[in-house]
Amino acid sequence: MKFVLSLLPSIPCTLEERESLRPIAARTDRYQQMLDEVGELARIAEDVGFEIITTVEHHLHEEGLEMGGTSAFHHYIASQTKHIKVGPIGYVLPAWNPLRLAIETSWLSQLTRGRNIVGIARGYQTRWFNNMAQKYGAVVSRGGPTGGAQSLGTAMSDKDAINRELFEEVYDILELAWKNEPFAYKGKYWEYPSPFEEGTDWPAASWTEKFGTPGIVVDGKLKKINVVPKPFENKPPQVFTAFSSSEATIKWAAQRQIIPTITTTSIDSFERNAVMYRDAAQAAGHNFSLGENIMSARLWCLGESREAALKMADITVPNLYYRLFGGGFGFWEGFRLPGDEERWPLGKVRLPASEWTMDRLERSGHLVAGTVSDIRNGFDEMVACANPEYMQLSVPQGMIPFDEQVKMLRAYGEKIMPHYL
Repeated sequence: MKFVLSLLPSIPCTLEERESLRPIAARTDRYQQMLDEVGELARIAEDVGFEIITTVEHHLHEEGLEMGGTSAFHHYIASQTKHIKVGPIGYVLPAWNPLRLAIETSWLSQLTRGRNIVGIARGYQTRWFNNMAQKYGAVVSRGGPTGGAQSLGTAMSDKDAINRELFEEVYDILELAWKNEPFAYKGKYWEYPSPFEEGTDWPAASWTEKFGTPGIVVDGKLKKINVVPKPFENKPPQVFTAFSSSEATIKWAAQRQIIPTITTTSIDSFERNAVMYRDAAQAAGHNFSLGENIMSARLWCLGESREAALKMADITVPNLYYRLFGGGFGFWEGFRLPGDEERWPLGKVRLPASEWTMDRLERSGHLVAGTVSDIRNGFDEMVACANPEYMQLSVPQGMIPFDEQVKMLRAYGEKIMPHYL
């Protein structure tokens, strides 16, 4: 089993400070404190055996709860370590110019000597996504295309279809750009070179004809483009994708050997998705065994006792992120339980805020809160049902005192992970 450390990350502060010093993310002193904490956690994570450190790509979070996942930030994490891989889970593809993202990821690959991964996602946070992707017609609404919620109404279904088209088109372009050769591409949203039919006018054609790829210039126009640098040693990065409930997404990922980060982690649901992934991969000619090339994104909360772990959940990600911040985005639709359908039909009525509880997170199999023994039992459950190749763990960086973060991270590395390596 391979272990992935997930960090939001967050500006270190209490809830009281988050309010009294608002907007706290604009404060240089606290931002530098966050960077120091992340750097130290990265060094410890490498020491105790984690293979990858990931963050999320979200922007404009002036409240300081999560601070984005830029290439510069991942290069900083890599600079604090020697071997561990870094990258976001994931780049929100519909909000990116694919050519710029291909360049960003290849530069990061070269700068880290191949220690980067590329996570990809479809996006759900309106504040930054709708502003960055405004020219593409791919806005998201409350619930969004990847938050586990169902789009309500024809208009949002149309927007969701555009989002998926953009997501898949941008990824196709990334694959072409990472290859060790020039390419031409014409899709629904993007074309390379541009304009596609006649080619890009290129006044330096004679220079490129002499020093560039043979045949890339025809009659003074670029007929193909070549993204440089290429990934380190011409090896495309390992690709992960966010996954909640879409059957189409997990089959699409399986066909391309992309690792799904599965957040619906009840035993039945996880096993069902693992089987679906394996079967779709095998149909595409990839001989994966059950659990190979998939990641479990269960939410783990470790404490000296179950009571202590639940108190920790109340002041960290399970409560702050899932309930107080993320509930409105439709996260909780992925944590439905038997009997919910009669009261809140899926796709018609979302679970009310009164149902956004730690009890629901536990009963749906997403949250495991307890002692080292409880966490290991949760691991054993996942291994028995599908044996995922990757297991994602998190530390509530910025939400609790730093010494407690370090204690939790070392407990993972010393008391839990060795049993599964």
